[in-house]
Amino acid sequence: MKNLKKVLSLILLSAMITGVMCSCSKKLDKKNAGVYKLSEVKRGDQTLDESMLSMQESFGLVSYIELMENGKVLYCVDTSEITGSWDGKYITIEGERAKYSVDGDVLTINRSDSEMKFKKSSKEEINEILSNAGN
Repeated sequence: MKNLKKVLSLILLSAMITGVMCSCSKKLDKKNAGVYKLSEVKRGDQTLDESMLSMQESFGLVSYIELMENGKVLYCVDTSEITGSWDGKYITIEGERAKYSVDGDVLTINRSDSEMKFKKSSKEEINEILSNAGN
C-alpha cells in the first residue's frame, strides 16, 4: 500500500509540474504568421535603412522571414534559406534564440548587439522583386 501511495504521489507530482511548465510558455499567436520583408537593421551606431535595402533588391538580394502557423520559420537572406522555429516570445534559427515582437505590420527581432525590423509583405511581392532584379 505504501508503494502504491508513493507511485500515485509521483504521478500526480509529475502531472502538476507538466501543467505548470506548459502554462509558463507563451502560446503561438497565429495572427502574426506571414511573410515579413527586411526593412531596417541597426547594429551599434550603424543603420541599414529601407532605401539602402531597396538598392540591394534591385540586384535580386532580398531578405525576408516567414512565420508559419505551425511554428516553423523560413528565413531567407538573399538567396540562402534557413529554417527555424518561433513561439510566443522567441524566434530560433540555427540554434540561436532571439526575442521578437510584432507591432501592427512590423516584426522586430532583438539580439544583444542588433535589431532587425521587417515589414509585413507577401510571397507575391518577394517573387516580383526577384523577377524584376537587374531590369
